[in-house]
Amino acid sequence: MKHRYRIWGWLAVMLLFIGCRQDEIWTGDDPLRMDYLQIEGEIAGAMAVRAVPDNKLTMSYDTFGSGDTIGFFSYHDPNCAKPDRWSHRKGNDDTLYLKNTKLTYSDMGGARKFTSTEVANVALGKFGVTFAYFPFAPKEKMPPNYVKSNGSSLVVPSGSQKGEHYIHIFTEDGHIVDLLTAQKMQYDNINYQFRHRFAMVLLFLGEGFSPDTEGNGKLTVHLTYHVLGAHILRKEIDPFPYEDFPLTVDTVPLDKASEYGFGRSSFTAPRVDDYTLLVGQEPRTVYPVILPAGAKIDYIEVKDKTGKPQRVKPTRGEALTGLEGGWKHPLTIRMEGIAPTVYPHEIIDWNEQHVGEVDKLPGIHSEEQFAAWLEVYNRNADKWEAMTMWQT
Repeated sequence: MKHRYRIWGWLAVMLLFIGCRQDEIWTGDDPLRMDYLQIEGEIAGAMAVRAVPDNKLTMSYDTFGSGDTIGFFSYHDPNCAKPDRWSHRKGNDDTLYLKNTKLTYSDMGGARKFTSTEVANVALGKFGVTFAYFPFAPKEKMPPNYVKSNGSSLVVPSGSQKGEHYIHIFTEDGHIVDLLTAQKMQYDNINYQFRHRFAMVLLFLGEGFSPDTEGNGKLTVHLTYHVLGAHILRKEIDPFPYEDFPLTVDTVPLDKASEYGFGRSSFTAPRVDDYTLLVGQEPRTVYPVILPAGAKIDYIEVKDKTGKPQRVKPTRGEALTGLEGGWKHPLTIRMEGIAPTVYPHEIIDWNEQHVGEVDKLPGIHSEEQFAAWLEVYNRNADKWEAMTMWQT
């Protein structure tokens, strides 16, 4: 795994810095006017707190490489008269501001930067608030008849609101992408820190379960709703900074999923062996999956050591609901008494590597306890319908 490093770039040669004031008028002789747009940036949390040097979770980005592309948005028309919001109170630059402009990363001669040769001779101060995301997806990625919903019965056609843009959040094989985003008010340079927007769930198997059980080569995570995609909205807010590009994940209830030929409500967590989560811990088998921020998991499909398929739900629902974006959520599936449950661990800030404590659930902690549970399990194997356990 490559360690965290900065990916530097500038808007060509900076001739002179001029502070921005509300009453300044920018002219064709603007000394901040440059030749072509270049962006520098880094990925937050790229230096992982792991004992092993390689990154086995290949679904997550920790550095940029040659040819990588980002999408770039500006709040204002690059040629606007002022670098602030006051000349655009009515959003009259809606047709001119930059929308999903593609910038490509290169590392030529040590100059690491994202560059667009299509945007030239602009003053950074005229962009106002900017937004960028990685990996880039062209507008053609938006499914036909895409709608916004956000989990309710209200469905609104995409693009019906001014300043709205679809953001593609799926990989080619239908998984949720590790979406990186950055936003900044621009006056002198564009130096982004890209942050992970979604939640990474790390599933471990504990007492009563084994990765070696036939059928546990992967786990399936089912959400309580159907994910369609996401969109951002160029909007004016109050108070300062007055402008924003909020990102919203669009969802519909499960009973409406069949109405759409796109989106997903279940996601596969592949098996990854010899993964070390934190320094000092022993390597273990993990099943990683990326989910939208705030995701609500309905159940997880897994087979216990006896080979019986289980639909595992937590005994305390908060363990699997409202997963915070930008955090890694380690969870262990294990038996609690005679029922499978999910045991939450300390969560790890994906962007800052801070470890946050959560409550521990009671359960089986030893082989002796598991043997006692197995005896009860086998004695009642024909009575599962009357127990608080889910079966497929």
